[in-house]
Amino acid sequence: MISPLPHCLLLLALISMAPPAARAADSPLTWGNCLRQARERHPDVRAAAESARAAREAVGSSRATYLPDVNGSVDYSRPHSSSSGDNYSYGISGSQRLFPGLLDQPEVAKAKLGLESAEANLAAVMTTVRLQIRTAFVGLLNAQAVVTLAEKIADRRRRNVALVQARFDAGRENQGSFLRAKAQAAEAELNVRQARRAIRVAQQELLRAIGRADFEAVRADGDFETDTPPASIDAGEWIEKIPPVRKAAADRQAAELGLTIQRREFFPTVSLSGNTSRSDGHWPPRSTSGGWTSALSLSVPLFSGGKELHDVESARAGMARLEFVERSTRDLAVFDVQDKWAGWTDAVEGVDVRREFLDAARLRAEIAQAQYTSGLISYQDWDTIENDLISQERQMLTARRDAALAEAAWDESTGRGIEP
Repeated sequence: MISPLPHCLLLLALISMAPPAARAADSPLTWGNCLRQARERHPDVRAAAESARAAREAVGSSRATYLPDVNGSVDYSRPHSSSSGDNYSYGISGSQRLFPGLLDQPEVAKAKLGLESAEANLAAVMTTVRLQIRTAFVGLLNAQAVVTLAEKIADRRRRNVALVQARFDAGRENQGSFLRAKAQAAEAELNVRQARRAIRVAQQELLRAIGRADFEAVRADGDFETDTPPASIDAGEWIEKIPPVRKAAADRQAAELGLTIQRREFFPTVSLSGNTSRSDGHWPPRSTSGGWTSALSLSVPLFSGGKELHDVESARAGMARLEFVERSTRDLAVFDVQDKWAGWTDAVEGVDVRREFLDAARLRAEIAQAQYTSGLISYQDWDTIENDLISQERQMLTARRDAALAEAAWDESTGRGIEP
């Protein structure tokens, strides 16, 4: 017979049962807090928002080209010849393009589509960031739950060691079974330490996902609960709301307008201009030189080496390319929605199945422990049932995590972003 449970193992058991002080100091971080901080801090979201703002200003800039162009000038000159004195002058001039111009505004329409594309890109970025945050948030929830489960398993293994030792001391169990139980307890303690170390990595990943460069010990405040997936879906109901599809459609329409703009290079241009100025040797000048001057001009493109033809064909090819891109994006989006819905439904149903296995394993373990204590079953049979219970508890945790991640993937496929 070997000596009773070593004092060091008892000390290790007491230490592991005590809650770590650092964990109590972790700052709670809810799902809503994560989304709010991401909207304010995440560099990808901020960059996409600035791109949308630039596109919005580009719309105003494109409208300005159809308003009159007015310029003012002020001049002062001092000739080297002594026979004449200083000269002051000022003037104003303006011009207005009449055709194409006021009668045709494809540049404004193209700029508006550029804004639609930028806003769709912003929505796509928010969707991607939301998936990253949800994945990291669920990862930290899982890491926290793994620690709790590992501590529970370690406590169960310690109690099993005590039970096997009692039977061994009474001469009803062999030394190999006792040593195996001790090894399993040591392995459970190792799993606890590993799980606690993994929490720091999960915390850092969540902070990075919401756009924070600093590190703070945080705790995910939430659970793995998911909504109930719809019984069936119609991908067409979602397709026009999905940001990549919106962006592809806007880019294709902008390319069509780009082709129209290139064709305008063959059109003549009609412009109206006028100017007036005053000049004098004193300030302010009082004499009018030349009065008002106005002009109507017609410009007709004749030959520029075939540049316009090549530009039109290039725009036509670009438009055709974006038509195929839009088609491919739509096809992929339809498949992705169906795929993510199936994955989400499978994961949620899998949780229900795993719960049934876990309930059965718990009942079997309870019965088996009583039978082993009474000597009705062997250590091998009891150990197999104990290991099955631990396996089912871990699989249940994994199933709940996977269901939450599957729901996040579904949200991403349907274009759900981080907006409230």
